[in-house]
Amino acid sequence: GESPPFMKEAPEVPPLAAFAVPERARFDLDNGMKVVFVEDHRSPLVTVRLAFRGAARLPGRGAAGTAEAFAELLTGGTARLKAREIAEEADAIGGALEGGADDDDVTLGGFALKEHADRLFALLDACAFESVFPDAEVALRRENMLEELRINRGQSGFLASTAFARAVFGEHPYGVSQTEESIGTIAPDRLRRMHARAAVPSNMLVLIVGDLTLEELDRLLKSSLGSRTGIGALTVPPYPVLGPDSRARRRVLLLDRPGSEQAALRVGHLAPREDDPRFPELAVANMALGGAFTSRLNNDIREKRGYTYGVYSGLSSRRSAGIFSISLQTRTGVVKKSLKLIVKHLKKLLRRGISDAELKQAKNQLVAGFVREFETQKGIADALLDAELSELPDDYLDGFVGRVQAVTRDEALAAAREHLDPERAALVVVGDAAALARPLKGLASQPLTRVDENGVPISP
Repeated sequence: GESPPFMKEAPEVPPLAAFAVPERARFDLDNGMKVVFVEDHRSPLVTVRLAFRGAARLPGRGAAGTAEAFAELLTGGTARLKAREIAEEADAIGGALEGGADDDDVTLGGFALKEHADRLFALLDACAFESVFPDAEVALRRENMLEELRINRGQSGFLASTAFARAVFGEHPYGVSQTEESIGTIAPDRLRRMHARAAVPSNMLVLIVGDLTLEELDRLLKSSLGSRTGIGALTVPPYPVLGPDSRARRRVLLLDRPGSEQAALRVGHLAPREDDPRFPELAVANMALGGAFTSRLNNDIREKRGYTYGVYSGLSSRRSAGIFSISLQTRTGVVKKSLKLIVKHLKKLLRRGISDAELKQAKNQLVAGFVREFETQKGIADALLDAELSELPDDYLDGFVGRVQAVTRDEALAAAREHLDPERAALVVVGDAAALARPLKGLASQPLTRVDENGVPISP
């Protein structure tokens, strides 16, 4: 029989309820530490993020992985507490505490029940300023990182992302991945020196979202982070800013996985950072192209042709660069067809733009995704911290929904034409070189480049 109407037609999306990014209080402590605070009384929790700004840039060349180890070992032990005791205390207060690092910054974050907020801040303070990076913990972390690298290198997606970063960023630190050699340089004394430079209050930012009043927070800070002193500020310059390279030409890079029946693909190039005035317009165009399951790329390459389980495009922003990328995995026999379809869709987008229906859907998806980030304390804290560390304007988040909703078809097309270019893209393929080398040779004017597991070109 005939399918019922609800199976034929997409339901109407109701109008978005009024949304506002939570209000933030901003102030500096007497020691120079910056504070951002959001009162959130929906649940009896307190969530904290403490950022060591620029600390991930301290290790320098040849030390990829050191910042990650530093971040994770902030909870590895202090003069008073062993790693196990830190973990037990976090458990006891109904929370967690862990470190993390990206390419620019190091963050120590956690949460706890409101009734134990004083213990959370005491633990955060101790780990941030009193970590000693015990020899045994450093050795264990180094061993674990080597094992993680070995496991990751067995995944085509990991290899493709590594090679793609190298292809797009080159020798810039964003393009240099961890190796056995760089992990081998991680040592206790090196981490302690890094800590001495990074743990300076005037270079730190603490962001709190929780079931607290400003008066309660003031008391908590004065008894912990606010009592720390430091001399000077961290003097590590930002990385050079990378913009689209007009000299780049489409190129194909192949990383061999002998005998593999599947291939992982990455396509893309440098793009604007999130603070670019046209970023919302570009985000709308990208969403229509490949930002969602119902976008053009997935509708064609997955739904129509069955080449992949999913293909997506995205825009990501770091402190010194933005990037546009398309990713998928597919079987070896249709790699060339998949890449040609990607280039075809990019060219079609730049030629014709997007339809009214795609414009409406893309804006709805972008706004809904943005709003969902603020549903939990963790989401609020992560979104606000990302904006702070990316040095976005104070009103950036508050105006994001309005800017997206105001985008027109012509603006989305103009932004795509300005910032997307298949002729500048790196096409990265991880798969069986014996089966792929010949068909890939005709996809770019430049010769096919073979790369190793770190994305570094292999000499012919």
